[in-house]
Amino acid sequence: TSIPSDYTAECSDNILFEAASATDNCGEVTIVVFETTSAGDCAGFFTITRELTATDGCGNSSSATQTITIVDTTAPVINLAAADATIECDGAGNLDALTAWLDSNGGASATDNCDDVTWSNNFTSISDECGTIGSVSVSFMATDDCGNAASTTATVTFSLQGCTDSNACNYSSSATDDDGSCLVDDECGVCGGSGIPEGDCDCEGNILDASGICGGDCEDDYNSNGVCDDQEVYGCTYPDSPSYEASATSDDGSCLYDIIDNFCPADLDFNGIVGSPDLLLFLIAYGDVCE
Repeated sequence: TSIPSDYTAECSDNILFEAASATDNCGEVTIVVFETTSAGDCAGFFTITRELTATDGCGNSSSATQTITIVDTTAPVINLAAADATIECDGAGNLDALTAWLDSNGGASATDNCDDVTWSNNFTSISDECGTIGSVSVSFMATDDCGNAASTTATVTFSLQGCTDSNACNYSSSATDDDGSCLVDDECGVCGGSGIPEGDCDCEGNILDASGICGGDCEDDYNSNGVCDDQEVYGCTYPDSPSYEASATSDDGSCLYDIIDNFCPADLDFNGIVGSPDLLLFLIAYGDVCE
């Protein structure tokens, strides 16, 4: 008589059902095998009991038992490691992006030799409305039905975009990534403003009056001398003239001159040069009746 030995195998191994043999003193023997399977604590653990009964032609029999124990002691295999991720603070706790990354196990994948795997991770929570600025290491664990586990680790970095230039008027001390949004104060002190509008002369919306004064009320300055027409003082403005008037702001052609050598008739303001002021004096006096 030959009875197969008991043995233990991994759930991924091929299970060998060896045949038994028996002899009888009078004739041939018939062997019948009756198998029962007993479940263990998990899918990869179970026991196969083989009851082998040898019977001769007269109904005499004898039995023996073989026990095959199947175990699962092999951890899953990480086929693709988890990948790092950078998640921008969005003011809502980053839950959408973070949840998607965690639910995908950081992009990791794993297989087991006997059954499916269940994923878990050790990430706990984010600390505030925007999320913990900085990096957090997260371990993703693939576990089979029998508790064998393998893990892969990745880093999730929480960032906050904004202006990182401390000289900018919209500088954000909590920003970690510059998004190109930095601004400067314009000449009116407005952050990111466009400055004094075209046509205005100051930040209050005033315009230059006729005499060049910002926000002034002068309506006309015909000779562009900076004195409003209704405030002009007419008189002789040539300092060397005997009739010079210090308070005069606009020359009215009333200057008197001493006769001098090398007198130039066209030099009406006697400055030694015939120029546009002389023409202006001529035009002022044009049409006067001389007595």
